[in-house]
Amino acid sequence: MTSRHDHRPTGHDQVGLRNSEFTRLADFVQGYSGIRMPPMKKTLMEGRLRRRVKALGMSDLAEYCRYLFDEGGLDAEADFVIDVVTTNTTDFFREPQPQPVAQSPSSTATPSPKGT
Repeated sequence: MTSRHDHRPTGHDQVGLRNSEFTRLADFVQGYSGIRMPPMKKTLMEGRLRRRVKALGMSDLAEYCRYLFDEGGLDAEADFVIDVVTTNTTDFFREPQPQPVAQSPSSTATPSPKGT
């Protein structure tokens, strides 16, 4: 008999990445893109990859990591992994906004007539 307080892993459980899985992913991201993923980014990576795990019908992040690193899935998923774990900044592609011209106090003074 199972009490309502028992916790047994089920499909799509919220178990996070093991440190070894995070390290493999972070090393891949850095080697592929040059972007460092320090340990403080582990939660971000887990959250973003969980969506992919669900979309692929996998049971958890461990299964996804096995697919990537042990079953050759990284060839098909490399661009996706980079896209989901990095923040895309596109503002440098937009038209430049006019910047206010800084004025020094002397530039706002009225010029004096010549010879005075």
